[in-house]
Amino acid sequence: MACGTEAFPDLGRHCEEESCGQLDFLPFLCDCCHKAFCKEHRSYADHGCEKAGHASRTVVVCEACSASVERRGGEDDNAALARHVASSGACDPSKKRRTRCPARACREKLSFSNAAACRLCRQRLCLRHRFPDSHSCRCLRKTDPPSASAVRVC
Repeated sequence: MACGTEAFPDLGRHCEEESCGQLDFLPFLCDCCHKAFCKEHRSYADHGCEKAGHASRTVVVCEACSASVERRGGEDDNAALARHVASSGACDPSKKRRTRCPARACREKLSFSNAAACRLCRQRLCLRHRFPDSHSCRCLRKTDPPSASAVRVC
């Protein structure tokens, strides 16, 4: 069955949710039931996917050690964290690392969303110090003005 436009008949698909049927030009394919859905019905819960039980995984982050703890079956967050704390040696608060920006006098904590690697020295820094001239990059020559010829590879 052709779904798209007159010029592009193979473009898009109709949402396979029974109550919807919306024509979507960029449909989402469910990795469990392999059906196409619109944006509103793309999640397992929104389209009532019967095959989603084996694919859905949920984790909880332990505040003490920053470890990811997977929930099992119908377990809630508190039960998963209690199981993690009760396990021998898994929850160790001394392993929790709060990396900070290594630039001089910067105390910014680094996370996945506010860190970047310098393109020359590959050092992980905060967004403010990610450029070579802002963190005293060891790969940047100090004698020459910043230009393409002043950059050497470490």
